[in-house]
Amino acid sequence: RHVNRTGVRFTRMFFDTRLQTVNPVDGIFSEVYAGKGNTDLVQAYTESKFELNQALTLDIGLNFMYFLLNRHASVEPRAALRWQISPKHAVSAGYGNHAQAEDAGLYLAEVPVTGEVSVQPNRRLNFSRAHHFVLGYDFVPKPWLRFKTEAYYQYLYSVPVLPGSYFSMINSAGLYYNDSLVNTGTGRNVGVDLTLEQFLVKGFYYLATVSLFDSRYKGGDGIERNTRFNTHYVVNLLAGKEWTVRKKNLFGVNLKASATGGEYCMPIDLEQSQAEHREVYDEQRAWSEQLPDFIYLDLTVIYRTNHRKFSGTWAVQLKNLLNRKPTVGYVYNDLNGTVEPYTSMGIIPFISYKVEF
Repeated sequence: RHVNRTGVRFTRMFFDTRLQTVNPVDGIFSEVYAGKGNTDLVQAYTESKFELNQALTLDIGLNFMYFLLNRHASVEPRAALRWQISPKHAVSAGYGNHAQAEDAGLYLAEVPVTGEVSVQPNRRLNFSRAHHFVLGYDFVPKPWLRFKTEAYYQYLYSVPVLPGSYFSMINSAGLYYNDSLVNTGTGRNVGVDLTLEQFLVKGFYYLATVSLFDSRYKGGDGIERNTRFNTHYVVNLLAGKEWTVRKKNLFGVNLKASATGGEYCMPIDLEQSQAEHREVYDEQRAWSEQLPDFIYLDLTVIYRTNHRKFSGTWAVQLKNLLNRKPTVGYVYNDLNGTVEPYTSMGIIPFISYKVEF
């Protein structure tokens, strides 16, 4: 009736980067980023699951993080309650406080001051944090069929931002930044997830998921905007069929279809770009233009041979089977003074072989 899991995790992060490119601020080719070193992150957690009775289950836990680089610590409580109303119906509610360390490069980036003297402006940055609230409903009409829906609200705070600017690490997507950031940014995500799943029955399964959401943030200027990733919806359909071959081998076909809204991008100021002969963003309209929606279709064919002491699996996968090339951004072409779209790759084939002992 009571199960506890307690543990620790130690992570060492290494970093060594030097970036020379055209500075987006002044248009001059120079070293815009440099830094190297390593740091450590220590985590400890404990969580307990209590079977209060045949219908109620309580999960409570506590997570602890300690960042050795700047000695910042985080204590994060979490809890969830599930009520099994009947064998086919259940509802649940949960809350969690979560902290996140940024990429090590953000903390260790060095900015030259004079001569060989440099500083690390973001070494003392704290964790990004968030409150997560979730309400769920499960319906199991058949032992092999499940429908699940979850509504959630996330409030993000202490996000690193640039004072007086639209910039926030929420939209960073892994890019390094060596200006002096502060932990005053906020954001919020609200949405609902729907899942319909049939487990493997007579070699056939399928999974359908729908996510509807809205994602917004406030940068260093306090203005609310769309986040880069506010695509508003994502729909995934996955289905597969497996056949037994020669009594012990397996042949399978899997098909996945995905439809999603486009991400938001930074608009390009055409007139200013033409005047300066370089790409200049319209920061007053940051993350206001949405890229087109797109659909992907993936096909995977597998053949697994089962031997006495191991199994081997051949897989042929065709990513983006429809050869769609959606627009993923825009660039300024100074040769003809226009803004042009650039697209993603088309169909991508993969062939693999995996051995399992």
